Amino acid sequence: MYPFDPASSENVLQFDGPAVLGHERVHDFQPASAFGVRGRTSTVARQVSLPRREARSLRSYSALMINGLLQTEEYAHEIIRVGLMQFAPPPEVERRVEVRTTRQSLLHDRVPEPLRIWSVIDEAVLRRNIGPPGIMAAQCDHLLDLSQRPNVMIQVLPFEAGAHPSLTGAFTHMDFPEPHMPDIVYLDGLTGALYVEDETQVHTYSLAFNQLAMTALGVDESLAMISDLAEQHRKRHIGVNEH
Repeated sequence: MYPFDPASSENVLQFDGPAVLGHERVHDFQPASAFGVRGRTSTVARQVSLPRREARSLRSYSALMINGLLQTEEYAHEIIRVGLMQFAPPPEVERRVEVRTTRQSLLHDRVPEPLRIWSVIDEAVLRRNIGPPGIMAAQCDHLLDLSQRPNVMIQVLPFEAGAHPSLTGAFTHMDFPEPHMPDIVYLDGLTGALYVEDETQVHTYSLAFNQLAMTALGVDESLAMISDLAEQHRKRHIGVNEH
């Protein structure tokens, strides 16, 4: 649906410091090669938000959690709170939630056109309990609402799909409108993250996403599954409240 050309640079951006599960890092990063780190450091908070702000579109495979741009505030709060493992006070959790929800304006307020996102979500992500059942019900409803936007496409990769090219984890492929800006891939991890710009590697991720999209349910089937799962979470939420 969205064209993504291979990148042309050979640098990888390596982030140092504790993972934040959503890119609200405040540590420094350095361009890195497979054999070590080189170059000068810059502020991650500024650099991480820049690619998304300038990207034309994102193609995202979510293996463990919903992409941050598509999260509800409550879902984001639970992800960030647990991800920090009690190493940060509540005000810091709230600050990071605010950063994430503010960034979501890229989907509807950015000019001259909003960011486009094509998200393939593993079924496990939609079934995993993040907080109380009510949070998951609201998150599924939120995905259904977002899917009505012309710049948002959502597919579900069902369990029955079996093995696929990205069993190693999630990734986000970013496409830019300017010819001089190569496509990049973002990889998040527990203790750091990478921006991959190597042409061959980026092309491999592009091919992997194409395969994921072809293997996933169609849009209508995907939304039907999300709707069914929202109802299941809602029933669990009612059952919990009754007890």
